[in-house]
Amino acid sequence: GQYSPPVIEECCVLQEPKDMPEQIEQAQRALLERVTNGTNFTSNVVCVNIAGDGCPDLSLVDLPGLIQSTENKDDEGDIDRVEELVRTYLASSETVILQCIASDEDLENQSIRKLARNVDPEGKRSIGVLTKPDKVDAGCEGAILSILKGDKYPLAQGYYVVRTPKQDELNKLKESDANVSAFEEARSIEDDFFRSHEVGKIFYEHAPERCGSAKLLYKLSSMLQAMIDEHIPAIKRKVETVLAQTESELKSLGEEMSEADARMELIELARKIANSSTEAIKSTTRDKSFWRRTVEIFEDVNSKVNDTSPMFAIGDKVVFASLLNLDTTPNGFLRESVTMHIAADEFQAIVDEAHSSNEMILSPIQVVGGMKWQLQVGQESGNLAVRLTALDMPADIQNIGVVMDFDTKNLKLISGELARTETTLMTGCPSQPKLFSWPYNGSSFFIGVSIKILSYTPLDVTDRTYHISEVKELIENTSGREFPGIRLNSSAVCQELIGETVELWKDPAFDSSKTMHNLLRYHLLGADAPKSAINQCVHPRYKKLKRVVHSIITKHVNRLEEESIQQISKLVNMERPPFFALNDFFLLDSRSKFEDVVKMLDLNRLCDDEVKEVIVSTLSFLRIKQKVFVENVIHLLLHHCLGTFEVECERVLLEGFGLVGEKLKRKSDNDLLSLFAEEDEIYFRRRDLQQRQARQKAAVDLITSHFEDFEY
Repeated sequence: GQYSPPVIEECCVLQEPKDMPEQIEQAQRALLERVTNGTNFTSNVVCVNIAGDGCPDLSLVDLPGLIQSTENKDDEGDIDRVEELVRTYLASSETVILQCIASDEDLENQSIRKLARNVDPEGKRSIGVLTKPDKVDAGCEGAILSILKGDKYPLAQGYYVVRTPKQDELNKLKESDANVSAFEEARSIEDDFFRSHEVGKIFYEHAPERCGSAKLLYKLSSMLQAMIDEHIPAIKRKVETVLAQTESELKSLGEEMSEADARMELIELARKIANSSTEAIKSTTRDKSFWRRTVEIFEDVNSKVNDTSPMFAIGDKVVFASLLNLDTTPNGFLRESVTMHIAADEFQAIVDEAHSSNEMILSPIQVVGGMKWQLQVGQESGNLAVRLTALDMPADIQNIGVVMDFDTKNLKLISGELARTETTLMTGCPSQPKLFSWPYNGSSFFIGVSIKILSYTPLDVTDRTYHISEVKELIENTSGREFPGIRLNSSAVCQELIGETVELWKDPAFDSSKTMHNLLRYHLLGADAPKSAINQCVHPRYKKLKRVVHSIITKHVNRLEEESIQQISKLVNMERPPFFALNDFFLLDSRSKFEDVVKMLDLNRLCDDEVKEVIVSTLSFLRIKQKVFVENVIHLLLHHCLGTFEVECERVLLEGFGLVGEKLKRKSDNDLLSLFAEEDEIYFRRRDLQQRQARQKAAVDLITSHFEDFEY
């Protein structure tokens, strides 16, 4: 995890050394008062910075002594607590360990020796410090000398013996008003010990380089300098690594926006979003998803408008507009045959694979009579089996009854098979197989199937299905001026049926407009769409700017949608009575095709001419008007919805940002900068990283400076 910077509270600045002990005690009490777990120890520290001539470049940490037992059972937790605190400091490879041991105590029983050995097994950074030498009885100084000389309990850095002031001597030093500093007085007491004390003189005579605090300080300074020189390249690399990580994290947050750059950034943002909409609308990139969805919307409105046409039930037949999509000849046959050429060895490979009896050879998909067809050739009991599949038929036709005439070259029907078969086909379901003899001696063969429509079943018989009796009743009860192309009194019936149908066009047209504008919104503003313009162009940290962009585009698209609904309403009004068709050619062509359907279904014997005229005229006229209406709706969506948005997008965004438009609505540079306000989490994260970066750069500079000074 990330550690927060230390909280530093400055207590005081002292000019007189004699005031220091009292201030240290006050600081220690202040720390312990904040401890809430009932312990006498804390990991917080009292820092004393001493500056002046002759002060060594050292940082000393005075740790509490290790505890073996406590007076009160409640304090037993302090034993582990102190040991853990000591372990924490000893673990650093950049720390010199001073093993302070009283001279009159047995080294074998000192826990500090084991702790130090665990973290510094070679003893490279451990120094033994023997204290209280004045407590060594005369005649017992040999044991201490053997330690100082390295004969017993050896350490790589050796041992030093120091004599610090006793408590009564410290009290006198505190009370002293002499000009001599307490530090100098303490050193004087120590020097006297090693020069005049019975035991101290022996230590000094045999190991003078190991006696006194001054010798220890010199050793520590040189040792620390050597450690620094050894570790400084690694320390520098480590600091440079964490600095690089900090700078990388700062970079991931993005450049902090300045007031000078805000205006240009907003102009560029408006251009990017406008370009994104243009690329999607004009389909100029590899991603064609927007345009594919647009085409689906157009196909959907076309299908739903066509589905509004009325149906006419005549006996067991139903006549409706989609029958023209079957595109048959007057005798009911589709205008082309479904054909297939096959190499003999290709089919023989299927026959030879006995375990692969379900394998098929498929013909290319062929569009014949407005439907998609495919032939399937496989083997069945050693014979060649041919099946016909209708892959696609008009959406409102459930099935069709057909006659299939097979015309083949170099193939012979098996005994009992007839070339002509009558069957009913549903979308995607193959017909029963037509079987031909195999093997065949030639290199290839040909299969052709001619298809005649006998009957059909509509998918749904709607509530707008009129029976002959209802049409006759309408003819009897209505009258009006002649309908274009009709010279019968049934003109008014046609106008009524067409007028009812036109009213049904409004909802699918409205739905297409709503779907198209929702598609535009999603492409531009989709929060869950990684490729939406707002997610691609606006950095996630600028949530306020995202909200502003979202609001501007939403208002603009809403306005375009409202205008589209109004335009569609006008288109519907234009299709209402009175009806007129300027292009007689298409009307007559449509009538001719419906008359062919009537003949194909043999309806002349089931209804009179007037009823037949209503059916043919209504469906043929609707076929033309539906096509015109759907095309107008599509053009409206293309040019008003998509085209207008593409043209106006950049300008609308610039006006919404306050960059152009009326002078009073234009915003100052400071207001523009406020659009780039970052969320609090990112703002404070950036500040924290910037402060960390400054500290790490300062550390690198300090280390580099030290290294250069050392080399010099």
